[in-house]
Amino acid sequence: MISGRKGRTRIGDGGVVDPTTITGDSTPNYDTSWIPGDNNGWDCADWMAFHQALVAEYGQPAANQKWQSLWDAQSWDAQPYNWCEYESDFYNYFKGVGIDVGDITAVAANTVSTVATDAGNIINNTANTASTISSWLLPVAGIVVLGGLYFAYETFLKPASK
Repeated sequence: MISGRKGRTRIGDGGVVDPTTITGDSTPNYDTSWIPGDNNGWDCADWMAFHQALVAEYGQPAANQKWQSLWDAQSWDAQPYNWCEYESDFYNYFKGVGIDVGDITAVAANTVSTVATDAGNIINNTANTASTISSWLLPVAGIVVLGGLYFAYETFLKPASK
């Protein structure tokens, strides 16, 4: 199930009939006013849901072709056309299905986002590894130190027996 920012259930709504459900036969709503609160057009999640519905109904190649044609039919100033490419979930989904939705700046922005996410994952994994190592390293170090003290006592400090 995918929900748009408007909270409308899109696909896989558990059998509840929803008049806003997007299917492979839906017609995109291009009403994308720039006036805040006056936007009834499809958002990025709607366009993703539409592609998934197209794939389910027509298969991947036909879905990609139909989706691209309808996506390109938006006006040059439409909000989804200009901004969805910068949303990493949207960009990565369409990149994964073979549709290029990004210009060079969107590619750069999503690359930076991916690098930042990967760097964060590396830092988290390093911290987790250090935590794991320290959980067994401290007891082992304690045993080594005690063993060293015992050896030093036995070798150098213990009074000689007569």
